Amino acid sequence: MEKDINRAIQCFKMVGGEKSIYRPNLPGAYLLASRIALFQEKYDQTILYCDSVFKVSSHALYKLKEKDDNYFFSLANKEILFSYGTTTLESYMREDFRYAGELVVSDDLLKQYSADDLRVTNFFKHTKGSQRRPVAKEYNIYTPIKWSRNSATVYSNAFRISEAYLNRAEAFAELGNTNKALADLNELRENRMKPGTPPLAVDEDGIVATVRKERRRELAFEGFRWFDLRRYGCPPLKHTYSSKENEGAGDVFELKEKGSYVLPIPKSERERNTEIEIFDRPNSEPVNN
Repeated sequence: MEKDINRAIQCFKMVGGEKSIYRPNLPGAYLLASRIALFQEKYDQTILYCDSVFKVSSHALYKLKEKDDNYFFSLANKEILFSYGTTTLESYMREDFRYAGELVVSDDLLKQYSADDLRVTNFFKHTKGSQRRPVAKEYNIYTPIKWSRNSATVYSNAFRISEAYLNRAEAFAELGNTNKALADLNELRENRMKPGTPPLAVDEDGIVATVRKERRRELAFEGFRWFDLRRYGCPPLKHTYSSKENEGAGDVFELKEKGSYVLPIPKSERERNTEIEIFDRPNSEPVNN
């Protein structure tokens, strides 16, 4: 992987220029290289690759507004370095939560945002109302709206220059350079918070945790969280599985073994390749409340 990305960087250097955000490019290659280095805990390399992103790119951070007519992922957002493809994730990211399996924002994630954080209204749609079926109840939910399938301007996945700030901030934090880590975070937050919001300070859990919390706020529903949790040491997770028949009172599953953080090989792949090695993944059985 490292060999491939370094080769790609050299090729982009020879070609020169950025054709469009719909084609792989040099800034995007540097950003991917910084992500690979960060995940490998090669923090000095991470910083160098992020520096290169800023050096070769003219893209600036997108300044959020309290009322913005554009989705966050749109051509108006000039911080997008590379817009590409679709995955299964955005299939469940609709504004209308009533479809089975649709994603809603957890209370735990919402608590990470302060009242002066413009990402709440730009990243999520707030819906209040009541329903009669399958269970009569009032609802008050947030659903992700960073991207819309009705928009023909950009794809649902993107390499963004904001990730370079987060990657470099985490590398600085891990190396003990608190001031530089905070500088990167506050540069990002200058474009995410309401005017007059005080700069971010190190919270009680330390600078590394401060960076990781900001990363979670910024990259929500962009496919980073699972991989971040894995490299944070695979912390235990608990979720309640509900269906239309037992809404709000379903089985509780707990992810607490590191082996459970390895996703199973899809059945379709195992059927195509009967020689593939199957790893011993822990069984996932419901736990008592």
